[in-house]
Amino acid sequence: MIKRLQYSAKLPIHTFLVGLYFILFVYTYNMGTVELDSTFRITTASLLLAASLYFVFYKLLKSKQKAGVYTSLLLFGVFSYGIIYNNLEDLYYAGIWPLHNIHRYLVISYLVIYTALLIFMFVTKRTFMRPNHYLNILLGVLLSFNIFQISLFEFRIRNNNKNNENPFISNTHIETTHLSDSVAQKFPDVYYIILDGYANQKTLLNFYKYDNSKFLNYIKSRGFYIAENSTANYPVTSLSLSSSLNMNYLNDLTDSVDANTFSRLISRNLVSYYFKQHQYKIVHVSSGYNVTRHFDFADKSFIQNGPNEFERSVLRSAIFRLDDLTGFMTYLRLTSQFKLMKKALEEPSPKFTFIHIVCPHPPFVFNRDGTLSIHSISDMSWAPKENYVNQLVYVNQVIKNYIDEILYNSTRQPIIVLQSDHGPWMPSNNVEDSYMARNLILNAYLVPDELKKNLYQTITPVNSFRIVNNYLFNDHFPLLEDLPIDKAKLLQYPVFRNYVHK
Repeated sequence: MIKRLQYSAKLPIHTFLVGLYFILFVYTYNMGTVELDSTFRITTASLLLAASLYFVFYKLLKSKQKAGVYTSLLLFGVFSYGIIYNNLEDLYYAGIWPLHNIHRYLVISYLVIYTALLIFMFVTKRTFMRPNHYLNILLGVLLSFNIFQISLFEFRIRNNNKNNENPFISNTHIETTHLSDSVAQKFPDVYYIILDGYANQKTLLNFYKYDNSKFLNYIKSRGFYIAENSTANYPVTSLSLSSSLNMNYLNDLTDSVDANTFSRLISRNLVSYYFKQHQYKIVHVSSGYNVTRHFDFADKSFIQNGPNEFERSVLRSAIFRLDDLTGFMTYLRLTSQFKLMKKALEEPSPKFTFIHIVCPHPPFVFNRDGTLSIHSISDMSWAPKENYVNQLVYVNQVIKNYIDEILYNSTRQPIIVLQSDHGPWMPSNNVEDSYMARNLILNAYLVPDELKKNLYQTITPVNSFRIVNNYLFNDHFPLLEDLPIDKAKLLQYPVFRNYVHK
């Protein structure tokens, strides 16, 4: 037993467990919304970081135990920076913390504390065997607890057969016949482009004092039909896309507490399955967000090289929360996606291409000309209004260019559904104003004239592909009643209540 204690006291195993603990800690709070494989890349990065820092401080302090303890404490500060920042920000808005520029004072505090600690480690004669031993035990216990939670969750998920099913696919009878290559080539390419949080023209005029007519007139000139009175069916992306990509309302599924339900409905959606059954190639341009990270029926997925949604969550809990001051990672993710969209055009026809662009949704990282906008940003803050409009103006230009490229590269007229999943969260003193801003959406269709006659001003996303598929494949999907966002359910969302000023 004594030898074991000595062994534990000598080896700083905890140094390599700190990052892993924080990563799994974040994962346990997001189980059901992200998948375990999202943790692999950032876990590897944390181990490399720990090894690099340990090597540096071992060379400096000439002691395994000192280097291990100091590196662990430093990594604890690195991985908890964003958490500390969030708590101080909450205190600031509660009127308890007096200092506005939190990053400045937090960074200064870090520099002072860790410089003083390093000097102490350097001059002290203590061996740090005992702290090393206790840290090994502490990190081992904490990590074991996280692993137990994750194992229990994964076991429950894997043994629930329903998790692999999409009821809309199993309940929909699809009749298809094998088509020759020459017949299949006569089908047009179909693009489904989602602009996350894109406001309707009425919302922009009433609340943002911005007239979007230039963009709307442009897409009209390219042959688009704009359903000017269209509304979202659901107030959040996961529900909205689960509905539109399955051509159905979710009904009692919206009461499910398992977020995996909606991830599954999107990744194994009826629309892409239906197109695949009709010999379309399925092309998916990833948004970098977990909600549209997977497209199980995709023949080709374009994935950005930047951090995925879970990795960004970990980074925002860590010292990389300082990216608030630049927005560079978000800027990099979006510009990478815009490049991948162009590559998707090269895929063979006929193809169904799904693109979810998390923009003009915050963070606001674009000026109107597409240059990086440097200011304090947040995933949840829809203010100031000027920054939202600036980002919307730039994404307009991106979409205009992309539409032109689609048309230029198409041998026959494509079908394009350009849609927002929901409107913005609008700070207001009036519940009705905030509701209408979230409810009204952009909903535009580039379709043949024969199909255009079936469109109407109040069509909602749930019916978009019922109409398109009826036309393409001579099917008979009945149109559903066009229902807007349920106001009573919207009022239950804490985030909605936050945007309605009392």
